[in-house]
Amino acid sequence: MVAKSKWKFWVKCFQFVTPLVAPKNAAKMQPRSEPNSRTSRRLQSLPFRRLAVATLFAVIAIFLPYSPILAAGQPVWAKHAVPIGGCDIKVPSPNHKLLAEVICRNKAKEGDIDRFLRVTDGAGRKYDLIFEDNLDSDLGDKRGEELLWSPNSNEFLINGGETAISGFFVDVYQIGPKEVEKFDVTEAAQKDMVRSFPPCKATILDERECHEIENDPDYNMSAVAWVPEKSAIIVMAEIPCSSSYGGIMCQVLGYEIQVPSGKILQRLSAKELKEKWQHDMAWRMSIPNPPDYKPPKSK
Repeated sequence: MVAKSKWKFWVKCFQFVTPLVAPKNAAKMQPRSEPNSRTSRRLQSLPFRRLAVATLFAVIAIFLPYSPILAAGQPVWAKHAVPIGGCDIKVPSPNHKLLAEVICRNKAKEGDIDRFLRVTDGAGRKYDLIFEDNLDSDLGDKRGEELLWSPNSNEFLINGGETAISGFFVDVYQIGPKEVEKFDVTEAAQKDMVRSFPPCKATILDERECHEIENDPDYNMSAVAWVPEKSAIIVMAEIPCSSSYGGIMCQVLGYEIQVPSGKILQRLSAKELKEKWQHDMAWRMSIPNPPDYKPPKSK
């Protein structure tokens, strides 16, 4: 199974890496999926489609240190998270009263394996949850890769992704007396990233492309830690490192986000995020170069 996954990974690299320009400061990466989404269509529509063979291998070399397949058993984003990329994985809460499990169905059959999440609360009640989405994601699998409990054992988060450079997401699960609720807490951060790095000021992007990004940014959102003594998480927000985002590609901000409201409690520059939270990251974060904006229009 592992060998098969590695083979798929290399095939996908050769199929889809040529439309991309992967800069040196790419922060984190995962195996890439099928290019049938709006984001992937943008990747193929810009003037960088034909890259040299040397560039292809350079990009693959960048992928290697961050691939969950090639670095099996290691977290990708949050250093203290537990990898959940396989089957039959049990992750107890810090107080050892609750349990989150990744369970697989149809393991004996060929093809895709259905994975679901089972949460057992302190009273022994079990809740089965769908935590990977194959319906809403145009890119294919929206795959959960790692799980991190909150210190108080009341919530946990799951980081995941869709492709090698885009579609990174974080979902928060809160355990209540009668149910487990799932929250997307990154909507305010997505909007703040658009305001902070205006797509229509970026070089390369035309009017249609920049407005498309403004209306539906879908930037990378990955949690690196829970904030001690608070019901809040630290999220790294990143504009994907692709030429389809023009002069704002790779830009990064950090956010302290309240759970479950999604309210931004603190906003951090890339430098502040690295200085304060590098010790909780599973990779060595690089500070991106400044954004490249179009010159002001003459009056």
